[in-house]
Amino acid sequence: MNDETITIEFKFPWSMMPLESAGEWIDAVSGALQNTDPLFGKKLFVSGRHGSRNLLLVENDTDNTYAIVSYGVKGNAMECATSEIILSRQALSDKLRRDFEEQREKRRGRRPADGR
Repeated sequence: MNDETITIEFKFPWSMMPLESAGEWIDAVSGALQNTDPLFGKKLFVSGRHGSRNLLLVENDTDNTYAIVSYGVKGNAMECATSEIILSRQALSDKLRRDFEEQREKRRGRRPADGR
C-alpha cells in the first residue's frame, strides 16, 4: 500500500493541532530543540497534541518521518525533546490506533461495579 493512501485518524487521546496556531507551534518547537536532538534543524510541522500528556506529534518534512516530541516549560523558556521517531505513515496510523485503544480500555476499567 502506498503511504499516501493511508488515512491518519486523530482520536482521543490525540487531537489535530488547529491550523491557525500551527506556525506558532512550529516556531516554538524548532526553537526549543537542542542541537543534539534528531529533529534539530529539520523542516517540521506540528500536527497533533496529546490530550493528557505534554506530547506533540511532529511531521519531519525533511525526511518524511514523524516524531513524538515531549515539551515543557522551564522558567520562561519552552523545552522540547524527541521521545520517539516514527518511520512511516503506516506506523504512525498504527500508533494512534493503539493509543486510542489503550485509552478506551482504561476508561472501561474505571466503570463502577454496577456498570454505569
